[in-house]
Amino acid sequence: MGKAADKAKRHVQDILDGSARWVVRIPAQPDNDSDCIILDGIKELEEKVERLQELEWLRISRLGQLPETVRKACAEAEAQRDRLVEVLREVVIQESVDVACAALSELETPTCTE
Repeated sequence: MGKAADKAKRHVQDILDGSARWVVRIPAQPDNDSDCIILDGIKELEEKVERLQELEWLRISRLGQLPETVRKACAEAEAQRDRLVEVLREVVIQESVDVACAALSELETPTCTE
């Protein structure tokens, strides 16, 4: 994986193990906001997959056959992207549930100030 994809993977793992929280700021801080970090990683993986697919097409068109090493690299990049997207979905769902539960908790136990 590349630099952005590695950072995204570490960030998602940190969120899942509780050592980091899902953070989104307005205005956005691309180097620190969870959604920006993960989106950058996904974009990087998508670019790699596109480059590998272009290489695959070029090789097929020139050689008539794609070498096994390139097929494996392409499949690996696609699998990494798919795993990252799946982890992202899980994190987004869990974070949404946590936010909703916190909001409900505040509604059910109102605080009064005098």
